[in-house]
Amino acid sequence: MAALAAVLTALPQSRDELANHFTGKGKWKSRLPELLATLATLGRARRLEDGRWMG
Repeated sequence: MAALAAVLTALPQSRDELANHFTGKGKWKSRLPELLATLATLGRARRLEDGRWMG
């Protein structure tokens, strides 16, 4: 989660763009929406109307 928060910037990014920052294999990509929602709850991420995310 910390790594995801670190790549969230002031520039909006889609979930796919955020996922491209990471090379790990496994099921973590299926958890990306949950991780983003958690960061939003903590005030570390914000979902825009167009579906992109920013920090």
